Amino acid sequence: MCATLLGGMLAVGVNYFADCAGHKAEPIILAAAVFVQSGATTFARFYPGIKTKYDYGLLVFILTFSFMTISGYRVHNLFVQASQRLASIIVGCVLCILISLFVCPIWAGEDLHKLTIHNMEGLAQSCEGCVAEFFRGGDSDKDKVSKGYKCVLNSTSLEESLANFARWEPAHGSFGFRYPWLQYLKMGAAMRGCAYYVEALNGCLNSETMAPSSVKSHMAAPCMQIAAECSKVLIQLADSIKTMTKNPNSDLMIEKMNKAMEELQKCLISHPELFNVSKRWQINDDDGGNNTDSEAKNLLQFSIHKQVKNAEKTQKKSAIENSKKTAINFMDGLAVATVACLLKEIVARLSTVIKAVDELGKRANFKSAENKQITVLLIPPLSPAAAKEGSPPPSLKKVLRRCTSV
Repeated sequence: MCATLLGGMLAVGVNYFADCAGHKAEPIILAAAVFVQSGATTFARFYPGIKTKYDYGLLVFILTFSFMTISGYRVHNLFVQASQRLASIIVGCVLCILISLFVCPIWAGEDLHKLTIHNMEGLAQSCEGCVAEFFRGGDSDKDKVSKGYKCVLNSTSLEESLANFARWEPAHGSFGFRYPWLQYLKMGAAMRGCAYYVEALNGCLNSETMAPSSVKSHMAAPCMQIAAECSKVLIQLADSIKTMTKNPNSDLMIEKMNKAMEELQKCLISHPELFNVSKRWQINDDDGGNNTDSEAKNLLQFSIHKQVKNAEKTQKKSAIENSKKTAINFMDGLAVATVACLLKEIVARLSTVIKAVDELGKRANFKSAENKQITVLLIPPLSPAAAKEGSPPPSLKKVLRRCTSV
C-alpha cells in the first residue's frame, strides 16, 4: 500500500513537470525518470538489509511508477487513472485481509513456530541416529537420518522471511501483541551450530578409515549415552515450545550432558594407548665405527661384548615392533576419537540452544510448568509384637486416617 501511494504520487509529479517542459521535452523527461528511478531502486534491492524487509515493496514501487508515468504520456486525465488504480488496490487488500483473517487464516508466525519445533525434533533424530549407526551399523535409511539436520541447515531464508512477515501480523491465538519473533531466528542460528557438527558426524559414517569392532565396542556406551542425552534435551525443548511452557529443568539438562561427557573422558583416560603415540625408538644400526678393539684383547672379553651387543639389538627390535603396534592402535582409534570430539562440540552448542529457548520463555511469558507435589510417608519400624500380630501401630493408623481424609 505504501509503495503504491509513493509510486503514484511520484509519477503524478513527474508527469506534471514533464507537461510544463513542453511537448518535445516531455518524452525525454519521462524516459529519463523511469530509467533513473528503476535503476536506483533495483540497485537498492541488492542490499541485504533492504532485500530482507522491503524487497516486495520496492518491486511494487517500480511497477507503479513505471505504469503511471508511461500511461500519463497518453492519458491526459492522470488523476482519474491514479484514483482508479488506488481504489482497486484498496479493494484487493481489504479482501485479502478479510479472507486471511476469517475465511482461511494463514499465519506466518504459526508456521515459524511449527517449523522451529519440527527442526528440533529432526535434529534430535539425526544426532542419535548417526551415533547409533556408527557404532551398531545396520542397514538403516541414511537419507532419513540426514533429513533432520539438512532441514535445519536449509531453512535459514525461510525462517527470516517468516519472521519478517510475523512481525506485521496482529495478535492471534497464543501469540500476543509484540511477540518476540526475532528470538526464533536466534534459536535457528543456535540449532544450525549443532547441525554443522551433526553433518560432520554423519560424514564419519562414510569415512574410509573405519575403527575395528573392538574399539567401537569399548567406546559405544558413553558415546551413545551422550547422543541419547542430547536427543532428550532437544525433544524436551521442542515440547516446551509446543506447549508454550517454561522449562524448569534447564540446569538439570546441562548437568546430565556434562556427566555423560565426564564418563566419556574417563573411558578415554582408561585406555590411553588408543589415542597416544609413544615415542619412537631411533636406532642406528652401525656395526662398525666402534670396533676399535685391539687384537690383544682376551677372547673371553670379546665374547661378552658380542653377547651384550646382540641383547641390545633384540631389545631395540622389540621396541620397534611395539611402536608399530601403538601406531596401528592410534589409527584404529582415530575415527572414534573424531566422533568423541564432535559429540563434545554438540554438547557445548546445545547449551546455547537451551539458553535461547529459556530467553524465549521469558520474553513470551510462557506458562510455568505445573509442579506435582508428592507426599512422602515416613513409616516407623514395627515392633516385634506388632509384627507378630500383623496389625499396624497406632501412630501409623493416625497417619493413614489423615491421608484418607485429605
